[in-house]
This record gives sequence, structure tokens and C-alpha cells, in this order.
Amino acid sequence: MKNKDIINALPLVAGILGRKYGINVEIGGETAYTDGNTIYLPDLPIDSDANLLGFARSFLDHEAAHIRETDFNALKVNKLDMLEKHIWNILEDYRVEHKLANIFPGCRHNFNWLIKKIFLEEYNLTTKQANSLETLSGVDTSQNTEAHITQDLLNWMLLKVRSWDVPELQANVCKLENNINSSLPDLLSKLELVLATVPTSCKNTQDCILIAKELVKILKKYLKSIEVQDQEKAGLTSSGVKDTSIEALKALLSNNLVLPDDLSTSIAKELSRVSRCPKDTYSVAIETQKSSIKLSSESIARAKMTSTALRTRLQALLQSNVNAKNRLGYTGRLNNQQIHRLSIGNAKIFKRQGIKQGVDTAVHILIDSSGSMHSELALASESCFAVASALYSLPKVKVAVTSFPGEMVATPKGDKSYISVGTILKHGEKLHNKFRISANGGTPMAEALWWTFQKMQALPEKRKIILLITDGKPDFITATEQAIRTAQHINVEVYGIGIGDNTIQALLPDTSQYIDNINNLVPVMFQLLQKALVRFR
Repeated sequence: MKNKDIINALPLVAGILGRKYGINVEIGGETAYTDGNTIYLPDLPIDSDANLLGFARSFLDHEAAHIRETDFNALKVNKLDMLEKHIWNILEDYRVEHKLANIFPGCRHNFNWLIKKIFLEEYNLTTKQANSLETLSGVDTSQNTEAHITQDLLNWMLLKVRSWDVPELQANVCKLENNINSSLPDLLSKLELVLATVPTSCKNTQDCILIAKELVKILKKYLKSIEVQDQEKAGLTSSGVKDTSIEALKALLSNNLVLPDDLSTSIAKELSRVSRCPKDTYSVAIETQKSSIKLSSESIARAKMTSTALRTRLQALLQSNVNAKNRLGYTGRLNNQQIHRLSIGNAKIFKRQGIKQGVDTAVHILIDSSGSMHSELALASESCFAVASALYSLPKVKVAVTSFPGEMVATPKGDKSYISVGTILKHGEKLHNKFRISANGGTPMAEALWWTFQKMQALPEKRKIILLITDGKPDFITATEQAIRTAQHINVEVYGIGIGDNTIQALLPDTSQYIDNINNLVPVMFQLLQKALVRFR
């Protein structure tokens, strides 16, 4: 895939990275966050760009690093205050990112891109910004002198740590140092002695916690030493600036100031902002276990008769398709027309039948189980079972069946949604007859396709085929069109059958058929799959 194709397939990228890191990734809703087990991305715009790809990948990498490496129990046990936790997060971000990059070197590129994007491109310390750090901190300091010096101090810690990987940040670090040294002389040298030990001493979460506490102790000790000096000077501070700095430091240590956003929050806000833009977006269906029961004995009997006939015909078609041109060899059936070869010492006079290897193929049947399919779903389920049974026994073919939507799922907002799929038969699962499902919800076709893409990209089969069965329009036409275009770039073939509605023919003009009677479903499914399976064999 080209970079442009990847940008237009962020759900696919998310799925690939999720499998790579061994974590769950879900796309849908309005906010980006993680619950410690799953990473959630918001609905993402279809018309995205390289920046969005960068933010999304960096967020996934960053949060995956925390899920894999951070000991959240240690954080809970230590009961850090707000300032200690903020400093710990700066150190822990650095530690876990390096851990992940050591395992997956490509992450380093994503992390460095993010650091430059946020701390160089979007935050550039000009003369004006040197006096107001709103861009980096997310806090309005323009009218708050106390907040100003404390934001400088915390941003210095952040940029100092980040400059170890991106030296281009050093210019901004120096400007912050000048600001801080003029207000809080000799403080940074004390902090820097401890910070310098982070790369070698921070082996785990607890180490970062201890160093964060040590840095806060230095701040408290520094404040106390200044107060003692002032008392020795008859209670008068040496300047108004110093007095303001003391009050600012007191407020910071008392946890009475709003602290800057951490890196994860900054990325999440950007992704959420993009998600709320009035554009077409896409999300990925949530996988559920569809409530299903066994087909009736009558349905199974009919399906077996149908599947036997289909299997016989498909096997004959596939066998004739893999037969190749006969060739000569040293063994086999004597070819009288080649006996003359013996006169020149060539013993290849036997005829051997040539066989062409078939191509491993994964077939995924997506069946619409929306409310409008209520009257058709019983026969549609039976038809899917018949076709799945026929495909199941074919060599080099694996089959899966999934309904869309699946069961109702909770959304990040706390309400319920049918943006889901329901697994009926998984790739590699032993064939069963629990195919009878109920109809409910809408038609999340785009979301179901993205979910299926994620699953199929992990399969080893060279050919990947999706067969869509639906009776109406998808909930989001534009998103569905984008998903189908993406399928072409990732070498997934999509075929479709429209039952009583020809919308599918507009979406798949070359690879779909319309039927006006559910009884025609099996022969049309067979016809489409027959063409698909013998196409490149």
C-alpha cells in the first residue's frame, strides 16, 4: 500500500498496530482515551491527511507503550499528589516509549515526529511566546504571573527530557532556562543533577515515581531555603520579582495551579477536535458474539442437500481449473510420440499430468441482520449455512460468517449503539449449525467492512473475498464507498447481493447482483463465489 492508501485506511492501520502490540483498539465515538486495556480512537474523518495519520499512530504507539510497560498498581499504591504525578508522567512517557521502540524500532520515528510536531512546529518560542506558554501548556498564563513561571518550570522539565531524543528542542530549552534563572536562580542546576540520571536509572514505573518525588523534594527544599534567607533579611525580599516567584512556587507545591496537559492528553484533544469537525467520518464496528441458535432439523436437511450439490459442482470447477499442461518426465505413462528422444540419450519419454497449485483463499460472508431483514433472515441464515458448508470442505478455502449489526453495545457517551458485528463462524473454527439469528438495529455496512478488513489482514491466505448480503442502503453511504475503495488497495475482493433493493449495485457495479426473491439467494451466492474462486486459479 502507498502512504496515501494508508492514510485513507486508518482503521486498518489501527487494527494492524493493535495486533502488533497485543492490545485491543476500537474506533468510534467522540474522544480518544485508554482504559488500561483497550485504546479508543474517535470517529475519524474520511478525508484525512498525513498529520491525522501521524497523530493517530503516535497516540496508538504512546498508549500501547503505557499498557504494555506501566505498572498502574505501583502508581495507585504510591498515592502521588497532582504535581508528583505530573512530573512522573513526563519521566514515564520517556521510559515506556524507549521500551517500545527497542522492541519495535519503527515507533521511534513516530515518537520523534510527534515531538517535533508539538514542540517545534506548533510551539515555537518566539519573543512573544517566551512570555506566554499557552500553546504548549494548554493554560492561559497571560493574566497570571504566578502561573507563568511555574509553567516555564514544568515545560522546561518536559522539553529537557524530550530534547534527549530530539536535539532540535535545545534552543527552546535554553530560552526557558533564561526565564527561570532570572526568577529562580540556582534551582535548575539542582533539578538537572537528578534529571540526568533518568535514562540509566529509570528501569520501571517505581523508579520514575521515586525520581519524581525527589524532584518535588528539591523544589520544596529550594522554597524553604529562600524563605529562610528572606527571614534573615528582616522579612523583606530582595525584589518584587522574587516575591512573585516565591508565591508562584508555593502555589505549585500546594497543588493550587492548573497544570499543563500531558502528552497523551494533548494528542487526544487534537484527535477529538478533528472528530468533531463537520465532515464524513468512519468508525469500526465492535465485535460481539451474536445470539444464535441451531437451525431446525428441516433447515439443516435442506441446507445439506444444497451444500452437497454446491460442493460437488465447485470441486469439479476448481479441479478442472487447476489442471495444467501435461509434461514429460522419467516416469509415468509411456508417450510413443517421444520415443525418438532415446536416440540422443534423452530418457524423458513418459507423460506426466501437470497440476497447477490452487491459491489459498479466505471467504468472509457478511449478512445484513438489520430490522428490515426480519422476514427474510430465517431463509438467509439457512442459505449462508448451506454455502458455508460447501466452502468449508473445499481444499485451500477457509470461510467465516458474520452478521451486521451484532448485539447492542455501550458507547463512550454511556448510551447504546448497534454499530457492531456478530460473529457466527470464525475463520478456522469448526463448522456448526448455530446460524439462526434475529434481526435488529440499522445497517452499519461501512463499520462492518472496516472490521472485516482488520480481521482478514491478519490471515495468511493470499486471496481474500468478502460477500455482502443486504436488503437496503447502508447507514453511511460515503463511508461505505470509501471502505470499498480501500478494499481495492489492500487486495480484498468485495462482492454483493441486494435483496429487494439495488443499492448494492451502485456500490459494487461490477461484482454484485440484485434478486427480488429470497429463494434465489443460494444460486446467486453460488454464481458469484464460483466466478470469484475460479478467477485466478
